[in-house]
Formats: sequence, structure tokens, C-alpha cells
Amino acid sequence: MTAGRRARSLVAAAALVSLAACASERAGSSAAGSGEPQAALSDETRSQLEVALDGCTAETGYDPESQVVADLGPNELADGELAYRDCAYGALNSVVRPNLRLPALLDDLIVTDQQLTAAIPEGGATRSQREAAIDGRVAEIRQQEMAIRDAELAASDALISERDNLLRQQEMMDFRRQLDVVNQLF
Repeated sequence: MTAGRRARSLVAAAALVSLAACASERAGSSAAGSGEPQAALSDETRSQLEVALDGCTAETGYDPESQVVADLGPNELADGELAYRDCAYGALNSVVRPNLRLPALLDDLIVTDQQLTAAIPEGGATRSQREAAIDGRVAEIRQQEMAIRDAELAASDALISERDNLLRQQEMMDFRRQLDVVNQLF
């Protein structure tokens, strides 16, 4: 990963959280065990977030994938980076937050990013340390969000099984009644 791509760490990481988190259902049993989100919803969320982030770049003039960012030192912030990150937080709140079961974790992620970003020019943190901390938070969020979704999916499966059993029982009772009617006729 280039340094320019690392500068987009919070945004890309949060996008991954949103992609995992917004998948309220997964297709098939192999997808359910993989921990991967359903593609259609993920693509939609990714697209929405990318549009919002492109707007942040247009608004602030900061492009996290530019060579300027790639050439930054470990304790440097680029021109417009703080404004971009503020805009990106707004994008995360509008695109990602509605898809999370635990939105407070997104708040914590943003606060962590803000604190570490503020510490970078003071020498209290490096860009790499910020990236590592955000990546760790994202992993925690993904794990917790997916655990919730797995539990929801299991509960949904149990309800579906129960409903199916009730339907089968009802069908059997209806069939028995029909047989009783036939037996009475003959």
C-alpha cells in the first residue's frame, strides 16, 4: 500500500466497516460462514461513500491518493487534510452510521482518528501509528458488528424454521381433514 493510500486509512477502513456492517443478510450458507458482506449492498454503500469522499476532495482540495500525500513525512499533515477528514467524518456519519448496530463504535473511531491526527504534527503520533490504531479499531468494530448480525441471522433462521414447522403441521391437519371427508364419503 502506498503512503497516499494510507492517508485515506480512516476513510477506507470505515468504508470496510460499513461494508461489513450494512450486510443485514448474507446469501447462502457459505456466505454466512465467510464473514463477507452481501455484494450488492456493499457495492451500493461503497459507491455512496466514494461519491461523498470525492465531494470532500473537491471541497477541500486534499486528495488522499496524491503523490503529495505519499511524500509526507511521518509527522506531517498535508494542506487541506484536516478539512478533508472533517468532511469525511460527515460522510461516514451520513452513509455508514445508518447501517451500524453499534453506532457509538463509529463515534469512538472518529474520536480516535481526530486525537491521533491532532498528535501527528506535535510528534505525539505518526501517520503509521494512526493507521495501525484505526485498523485495530476497525477490526474490533467489524468483529462486534458481524457477531450481532450472526446472532440476528441465527434468530431469523430459527423463526423461519419454526414458521415452516407450523405451516407443515397446518398442512398435515388440513390433509387429515380432507382424508376424513373422503373416508366419510366411502
